[in-house]
Amino acid sequence: MRMMEKLNMPLVSITGTFDSLNYHHSTPDDDQLFEVVMGYEKLRTQLSKLRRKTQSEEKGIVDLQGRGKVGGRKSMLESKPELIKHVRELKSGDYTNQEISNILFKMGYKNSKGNAYHRAQITEFFRQSKNLD
Repeated sequence: MRMMEKLNMPLVSITGTFDSLNYHHSTPDDDQLFEVVMGYEKLRTQLSKLRRKTQSEEKGIVDLQGRGKVGGRKSMLESKPELIKHVRELKSGDYTNQEISNILFKMGYKNSKGNAYHRAQITEFFRQSKNLD
């Protein structure tokens, strides 16, 4: 009952609301009530994640599988969408990943250490660019 009151969901009977201060009777159903509360919390969390997932998908914030992103750090598609667009444009030409990396470096795009992006990162950026469609 205290857990239900903490959730701002007081128990109600036909005659009125329960007074948890005067109710001290312990029944075997206390464990069942706790399981119900835990199940409710789990469903509430799942609903929140599902809502966030659909909102992210509508905004175009998706994971590598193209589904709405729920959590985690921002991808380059989220933090630097213009970089991803440049990679996509350069990839449509006949440039290798190393050439694209050098071009981007000359354009001012650098990794967190201030160096040019690695060839493998260019491949990852191109994979993310497919989610722009």
